[in-house]
Amino acid sequence: MSEGTIEVAATLERCDPDTGRRWVATYRVPMAAGDHALNLLATIRRRHDATLSYPAHFCKLGTCGACALTVDGASALGCRVIVRAGAIRIGPAKGRPVAADLLTLAARPHPIRPEGDDE
Repeated sequence: MSEGTIEVAATLERCDPDTGRRWVATYRVPMAAGDHALNLLATIRRRHDATLSYPAHFCKLGTCGACALTVDGASALGCRVIVRAGAIRIGPAKGRPVAADLLTLAARPHPIRPEGDDE
């Protein structure tokens, strides 16, 4: 691995909307240090599994809530989560119906404040 690159073991909670089948899949992904969770998901989709569904349309500013996920058990915005070397578990946002994999449905995107974010 080159300097400035980390290895991430990403465990993703998957769901087939047609059958309702749920499972987890783990991917080992080299990433640039300091990259965020949405780039991790894009890399997995591009290099490992083109069937992965995740929130791909978002403001990239941490304000719209469209990229809401569950990261290591806590509510988070994918555009604000910095990926670190080691293991990470990502699931769909809590309290929203799951369309497929990590993609959830909401009547309209709304700001979500990650747990413990007192800004």
